[in-house]
Amino acid sequence: MKKLELRVAILHSGGPAPGGNRVIAGAAKQFIDRKIPVIGFINGYEFIQQLPPQDLRPGRHFIDIDEETMSHGLDSNTLIIRTARANPAKDIAAPEDLNDPRKTAAINRILDIFEYMRIGALISIGGDDTLKTANFIHAIARHRSQGNPDAVFDSAIVHVPK
Repeated sequence: MKKLELRVAILHSGGPAPGGNRVIAGAAKQFIDRKIPVIGFINGYEFIQQLPPQDLRPGRHFIDIDEETMSHGLDSNTLIIRTARANPAKDIAAPEDLNDPRKTAAINRILDIFEYMRIGALISIGGDDTLKTANFIHAIARHRSQGNPDAVFDSAIVHVPK
């Protein structure tokens, strides 16, 4: 990832969870120590499921996570990247739905953002719906990257249950 100048994205979706900042800091530290940039999407999927990539703004839709951010987060009672209950996979109920462009539009928009922002890996934190969304992102990303040697995000996801 470092050689390709890719970043890692972290997001928290669903309701709040005790220890969320510790998970974010612990995960981010592993990459930051290796000089791989880390960003956190603010409010989980809320913004990235609906905005075009060029409309995302630092500080409003995502933050850079660095050592100072991690330290502040460990001392804070509020989640440093906040959370929301936005669910981009809510319309996907069966495997055949993954082939329906209308039902997968939000996930494809997220993947467009990952490509635009050079996100090479995602750390997803949340409950069952967030895990389900991570699985759908993985499946669609894998399909999109097949035969595309220039794909930035090829389905590297780690999910942390809350």
